[in-house]
Amino acid sequence: MAFWALALAISIVTLAAMLVPMLRRSQDLRARAAYDLDVYKDQLAALDSDLERGVITAEEADQTRIELSRRVLAADAALASSEQSGMAPRAATSFALAGAFGAILASLGLYFYLGSPDLEDAPLAPRLEEARAMAEANRPTQDFAEAMTATRMPAPEIDPQDAALLGQLESVLASRPDDVQGQRLLARSYMQVGRHIEGRQIQQRLVGQLGPEVTAADLSALAEYMVVAAGGYVSPDAEDVLDRVLQRDPADWFARYYKSRAFVQNGQTDVAVELLNGLAADASTPPALAAAVREDLATLRPGFGPTADDIAAAEAMSAEDRAAMIASMVDGLDARLAEEGGDAEGWIRLIRARLQLGEATQAQAALARARAALVDAPAALDAVEQFAAEVGL
Repeated sequence: MAFWALALAISIVTLAAMLVPMLRRSQDLRARAAYDLDVYKDQLAALDSDLERGVITAEEADQTRIELSRRVLAADAALASSEQSGMAPRAATSFALAGAFGAILASLGLYFYLGSPDLEDAPLAPRLEEARAMAEANRPTQDFAEAMTATRMPAPEIDPQDAALLGQLESVLASRPDDVQGQRLLARSYMQVGRHIEGRQIQQRLVGQLGPEVTAADLSALAEYMVVAAGGYVSPDAEDVLDRVLQRDPADWFARYYKSRAFVQNGQTDVAVELLNGLAADASTPPALAAAVREDLATLRPGFGPTADDIAAAEAMSAEDRAAMIASMVDGLDARLAEEGGDAEGWIRLIRARLQLGEATQAQAALARARAALVDAPAALDAVEQFAAEVGL
C-alpha cells in the first residue's frame, strides 16, 4: 500500500510541475497586455482635457497623441498575440496531460506484466545476502582455477633422484592404501617438487578417507595446497575447508592467513585487516608467514609495517639475536598467561610456540598449566586437549 501511495504522490507532483508553468505563462501575458492598453487609453482621454485647460500646447498635444496612439496599437497587438498564443499552451497542456497519463498507464501495465505487486517489501539484509550468494556462485571453482594456473605455469623440472623417490613411495603406498602417514608424506612431497595439483588431489583423497576422524592439521594442509594449486586464489571450495579448520582450531596461523585473502577477494578488506592484525600481533606466528602478513598489511593499510630503520636493525641482527628476540616474546606470552590467565586460544598459541622453538618440555608444562587454568571452562579445555592430541602431546 505504501508503494502505491508513493507512486501516486510522485505522479501528482510531476504533473503539477509540468502544467502550472504552462498555464501561468499564458495568463500573465494576457494580463500585462490588457493593463498596458487600458493605461494608454486613459492617457489619451486625459490629453484632450489637458489641452482644453491650457496645460499643454496644441503642438505638444499632437506629438503626445501620436506617441500614445503608437503605444496603444502596440499594446493592442500584444493583447491579440497573447490571446492567439494562448491557444498553444492549452493545446500543449492537453497534449502533455494526455502524454503523462499515458506514460503512467503504460508503466502500470508494464509493472503488472513484469513485476509482482502482491509480494511484500523485501528487507535490505536478505537482499544483500542474495547478492552475496550470486557473487559466490560466479566465483571460479577450484578445478577451473587450477586449470587456468596450469596453462600459465611451466611444467616443473623434477630432479631425477626426486622423481625416483616419488615413484618408490607411490609403489609402496599402492599396496598400503591405509597408510595415513605415507599419504601425507606423498602429498607434501608432490607440493615440494612443484606438482601442486597432484599434491592437492592426494591430500583431498586422504581427507575423504579419514572422514570424521580427520584432524585440523590435515584440513589446514589441504586448504593450503588448494590455494597454492590455484595460483594463490582462494576458491569457494578452499574457503569451505578453511572454515572447517577454523571451527576446530581458531588459532591456526595458515587458515587465518588464507581466510584473510578470501575476504580481500570478496571485497571485505576491513575484516581481512582485522585477521592480519591478529596474526601480526601473535608472537608465535612463524617468521616466514609473519613477513607475508606484513606485506599484505602494507598493501591493504598504507603506512603499516616496519620503517627503514626497523628493517636496517633487523638485518643487522645475527641469527642468535633474532632467536633471542622471538624467545623473549614467547616468554612474555607465558608470563602474561601466568599472571592474567587466558582463553583456549592463548594457551594453544603458547603450546604451539614452545613446539616451534623445539622446547617440548616447556610445551608439556604449558599444557599442564592450561589444564589447571581451564578446569572450570570445559569447552575451552576440550579445545586445548584436541590441539594437544593433534600435535602429539
